[in-house]
Amino acid sequence: QPVPTRKPSVISWSECWRSIMRLVPTSPASTSTTQSHHTGLNPKMAAKAVFLVALMTVSLCLLLYSNAVLTELSDQVAEATERHELLLDENERLQTSIESRMSLRNIEDVAKNELGLAELEPYQVTYVNRSAGDKIVTTASTPSQTSILEGIADTIGSALEYLRISFNKN
Repeated sequence: QPVPTRKPSVISWSECWRSIMRLVPTSPASTSTTQSHHTGLNPKMAAKAVFLVALMTVSLCLLLYSNAVLTELSDQVAEATERHELLLDENERLQTSIESRMSLRNIEDVAKNELGLAELEPYQVTYVNRSAGDKIVTTASTPSQTSILEGIADTIGSALEYLRISFNKN
């Protein structure tokens, strides 16, 4: 019978199996040396056929294993991508929340309503001119008549505060 010609890469499993089975003897009587010459089967061909079957079985197992691993990794990538998108959305929401809370109007409302702060009055503002050099200027609101004990207490308090700051830096 003429065998139809096909491309070598396009062969079905059934055709491959039939061609292998033609090479393998079907009965134990056909393995004798006298009959093997009549059927055209030799031991080398049978070994090749067994090797090809084993090779195709191993190849099929490796193909199935690689597809299973690929599917598992694809699922992990999809989960990671979904988690990444959720985190990006949460980050955007948090950034918007921070920006709204840090607005000048919101800070002013918290300072007035929750902390009880008020805007400065013009008499509370003092301007300091630093270009004239170092000098001490007292204003009229500074009490000029302090007792000697209050002066000593202020000096000792200033010295202790200076020492406390010096020790905290080290």
